[in-house]
Amino acid sequence: MAAVSVQKIGDSIVDAKSLNLGEEKYGEVRFGNKINGCSFQQDAMVSHAGHQYVAYYDGDREVCLARRKLPLGKWEIIRFDDYAFKSNDSHNTISIGISPADGMIYLAFDHHVDALHYRVSKNGAAAHPEKNEWEASLFGPILSRLEKNKEIKISYPRFWKTPEGGLQFFYRLKGSGNGTRMLVDYNSRKSRWLNTRQIMTSCMLTAKIMGRCGSTAVRRYYHYFRKADGTWETRVLSGVGASRPKVFIDKADNAYLIFPKSGKLIIMGGQASASWKDWKVIHTEPSSFHSEMLGDFLPMEELWRSLDHGAGSAKERS
Repeated sequence: MAAVSVQKIGDSIVDAKSLNLGEEKYGEVRFGNKINGCSFQQDAMVSHAGHQYVAYYDGDREVCLARRKLPLGKWEIIRFDDYAFKSNDSHNTISIGISPADGMIYLAFDHHVDALHYRVSKNGAAAHPEKNEWEASLFGPILSRLEKNKEIKISYPRFWKTPEGGLQFFYRLKGSGNGTRMLVDYNSRKSRWLNTRQIMTSCMLTAKIMGRCGSTAVRRYYHYFRKADGTWETRVLSGVGASRPKVFIDKADNAYLIFPKSGKLIIMGGQASASWKDWKVIHTEPSSFHSEMLGDFLPMEELWRSLDHGAGSAKERS
């Protein structure tokens, strides 16, 4: 039974001058000084059609969207100079969405109970990236509505791809404690957002599924999973946990937990064939990480294809 493992293929710097919050003229720093790489950001990095996209604020407080050809292409950056980010609220992050049906790229940015700010690319921008010059003219103006005559104030936007290949937009309406979760469908045939509806209220989010006992020195990660017979089991991971990890599952149902701790990036792994009883650290990246970990949930098969340089098939290496 082969052990779960990962292999580092390289490092890249998207932008040498990204933003950390703190300038006094933009008001009080809220929720920390990190605006790029926050766990609640959800969709800051996505991939489509062999290219990877990253959204962030640069040191001049411009909204930026970078792309590269997978796996290790050079980053190209669009800096949208028609919008200045004027807040020190780290919850005003950026999310990316790509519509698989028409290849349009969506950006939603700078919200914490604020009016909607979003913009969309031309049709096919992500479907045929090699045919499009990577420049701001590829995108339209900033918009404040998804549906006609429906202005909204939102928080925590994110985009979801549906199993059928559609795209949905999810956000919180109103504020903390009295907010509702809303969902909107994208119709690629009409290039329109439709069917805004409520799917959840704040009172539905109060169930406590895991607590912390004692100080951070004894904090642990817990892995809960449901078996085929419908019963639940729990695994307590060894070692002291950190905060806000990301979970990835490969096509063999092996699980990976990725999180920052003491300036390092830690990856743990557990095998499905061992019923995830063998969780352990399988990689430590020693560089100085000061933000939270974000991941690209690109399907494994597509990732392997992007790494295929002729030295055997994806199936052989996976």
